Parts: sequence; structure tokens; C-alpha cells
Amino acid sequence: MGCDIHFYVENKVNGDWQSADRWEPSEASGHEVEPASSIHYKKRFYSDRNYSLFAILADVRNGRGFAGCDTGNGFVPIDDPRGLPDDVSDMVKAASDCWDGDGHSHSWFTVAELLEYDWTQTTKHRGYVSAAQFYEWNRWRREDGEGPESYCGDVGGGSVEKVSEAEMRRRIEEVTAGDWYRSEEKVQEQLPSVYCQVEWEQPYYKAARGFLSDTLPQLWRLGKPEDVRIVFWFDN
Repeated sequence: MGCDIHFYVENKVNGDWQSADRWEPSEASGHEVEPASSIHYKKRFYSDRNYSLFAILADVRNGRGFAGCDTGNGFVPIDDPRGLPDDVSDMVKAASDCWDGDGHSHSWFTVAELLEYDWTQTTKHRGYVSAAQFYEWNRWRREDGEGPESYCGDVGGGSVEKVSEAEMRRRIEEVTAGDWYRSEEKVQEQLPSVYCQVEWEQPYYKAARGFLSDTLPQLWRLGKPEDVRIVFWFDN
């Protein structure tokens, strides 16, 4: 089961916190209580599903995935979930109320707090990759300090075979045998169900790069760092 963030932005105007999001008349979503307005998915300041960022913001999915599978050493959260601000704007309060008990880990931070956080810390991720993913990662991404293009916390099934990283290398070398022509296709065709667990180190700013590169600059335009804040919660 996936986890998503509900992310809102407020800024201080004449001493009061007001919503800075672009609201539209709400469409029915099936919730018992509906807010009068909502924000179109493409117009939100942030809407990605990034479990690394969720861990940093509120200790959500921190070092573990669905059913508690191991995904790494985790992150040092900025703070424990604080709940909604006492002076939260009416629009955001209404959006939170419609989720009732389905929303969790409500919290908030000013942009000033986000800027003060140490994004240069590092952590270690772990995950299972297929032979094809392992091959591609080692050829193009690993030496640059990047993780695999895709991976998962665990794999299972009757045809799945889990091997060590050393064994994965040996099998791939047998398949490619020094012939690089169509090598990736050969690995996919001949080792379709072979997986291994890998580990890699990554700085926090890479794990949350989309938030830092695309969202934060938008927030800087809304006011002083101490006068702009994000308010958020999650649902599973």
C-alpha cells in the first residue's frame, strides 16, 4: 500500500496566516465531509511520492517500506510531527477535516526551518534489483553516487531467485561473456527472475532533490522565510 502527502502552503499577510495555494471548487471524492474547495493535482506546490522526503519531514516510512521491509538506515527527521498549527488557515483546516482519521502525521515547518536543516547528511539505502537493473546501475549510475533507476524493498514469488551481489556479478559476466552487443537485452532475457539486494550511500539533498530544486524556490517568492510555511499530512 502506498503513502501520499497532502501538501499546502501558507504565508503571513498583515500578521495572519493565509493559504497561498490555488483553490478551485471541489469535486466529489467520496469523503463523508467535503471541503468547499480543493487544489488541482497539477497546481500543487508539491505532490510527488518520495518516501525519503516523507521520512525527513515527519519520520514517515523511515527506513522501512510496505509491511515493514528494510529500505535502509533511514533519515534524521527535522522534527516529530507537530500537528496542525493552532493558527492554520480555514482552507487548510477544512481540507484536513475531510480526511478525518484517514490522515496522519500532521505537521508544519517554516521555510526558515527548512533552510536551517542539514541537507548534506548522508544515509544508506537498501533494496532489491533485478539482474537487468543491477547491470544498468553498475554501468551508468553507481560510480556517480546515484541509486538504481528502480528497486523495491523486497521481492517474492515462485520463480524469484535471490542471490548475493557477488553471485549476480558472476552470472551477468557469464551471460555477457565480453560481448557487449545487446548485452542489456541478453541479461533481461536470460536472468529474468534473478534479484539481489544492494546498498548505496546518498546525501539527503539528492534523496529530496525535486523538493529542493523545484518546490523551495517557489516558496521563496512568497515572502520572508519565517513568514512562509508548509502544512502537510499523509494518507495510506
